[in-house]
Amino acid sequence: MRARLTITILAGIALSVAPAGADSQEAADENAEVSIHTPEGTDESPAFSKYRKLEEVTDDLALLWRTRPDLFEAVDQVRDAVIAYHRAGAWRPMNVALLLDGLGEERLLPLLWALASDDPFALGMGLGAWVAWRVGVIESIGRLRDPRSVPPLLSIARGDHPQAAVRRAAVAAIGRTGDAGGIAAAIAVAEESSRHRAAVVEGLGQARRPAAASYLLDVFTATDDPTLRRAAVRALGEWGNLEAWRTPALSPWKEEGDAVRPAIVEALVDAYPNADSVIQTEISKTLQLIDVHGSAARAKSRAEVTMDPKRKGAWRELEEAMQLSPLGARQEPSRNAP
Repeated sequence: MRARLTITILAGIALSVAPAGADSQEAADENAEVSIHTPEGTDESPAFSKYRKLEEVTDDLALLWRTRPDLFEAVDQVRDAVIAYHRAGAWRPMNVALLLDGLGEERLLPLLWALASDDPFALGMGLGAWVAWRVGVIESIGRLRDPRSVPPLLSIARGDHPQAAVRRAAVAAIGRTGDAGGIAAAIAVAEESSRHRAAVVEGLGQARRPAAASYLLDVFTATDDPTLRRAAVRALGEWGNLEAWRTPALSPWKEEGDAVRPAIVEALVDAYPNADSVIQTEISKTLQLIDVHGSAARAKSRAEVTMDPKRKGAWRELEEAMQLSPLGARQEPSRNAP
């Protein structure tokens, strides 16, 4: 009886998937900045090719339930541990995603099933445990980088969820798939969001494709909202983080990252003198993650040509911060330095 009920619950998620499929085919961002171009021939989104029909979802779930019931039981055990942990009043956050990652590559469907309930009370959870549980499940799904997860994650990202952390995690998980159509839809969610927009924008830092970087730069340059601006800078730091780009999972898009990174450096260095102190701090942190040497060279060149003493001083300050950064030893000198 439990398996039948589980399939029915998951169907509730799948029902919202089918209409989204038609919108996912626009894989490229047609409104990109001149300095950031989405390469021609960008792959079309495969995210909706597997679960176009509801019966395909339930068939796969029913098959996995028969062959690997231990996966579903293990997910329940982790959920129960989260509940117990929060009831005990533990002050240190529990790494839910790490526990779920241990279930292996077959965990996608059991984790999608775990997202099906939006009611913490039905699961016997307090609000804190429920948020920690959902964020952990979403993060574990994102680490699979499986485009089949995009439709249900979009339904969460689009929803008016009361907790910003859940929407941020959903957008970040979509971004980690690298799926062009899913990322385009996530950008649309950020553009349309009136609630938790900064959290959604920050989640796009995991969407390491040119369209996401272009959108984040647009947000940074076009908004006067300090919270949103700060979120965009942080997301750009996540997007361009050289350490992240060294992971094998991002190797298919390495050339894209190398091509886009100089445009981010240029925009942030040029904006530095006119930013307030909080944004300046965020810009400095972001540039150290993206390209210490290129940022220092850009700041130096800008300081040398300006006649404004205030702007010259700001760029000299930024150049010094880049030169003193311990991350410089881990980064090769930029080939794009002016």
